[in-house]
Amino acid sequence: MSGDVARVSRVRRIVRDDRFTEAVIEGDRAREIEDHLADLLDVELGELRDYLRGNIRESADRLSGFRFIRGTHGGQYVRDPEGTDILPVRVSLPG
Repeated sequence: MSGDVARVSRVRRIVRDDRFTEAVIEGDRAREIEDHLADLLDVELGELRDYLRGNIRESADRLSGFRFIRGTHGGQYVRDPEGTDILPVRVSLPG
């Protein structure tokens, strides 16, 4: 049994080490990229940040291609050419 515990412990350590050693972009470089994108798109920096975060107030006329279908215990997004629902951040695209 102690071999199983050691193996699980080693796997957890590998996952934890991999998870916390991932390269990230520095804050100064992120600001440079944001500024450059805002200049290229001719938009305010706040508008760019809102768009990237998905903070978008949608009207019924803007088609997104997705529709949310509510069920008894939740719901799911489905593809719909006439759909106007926005997929939340980190939601995988329906097949």
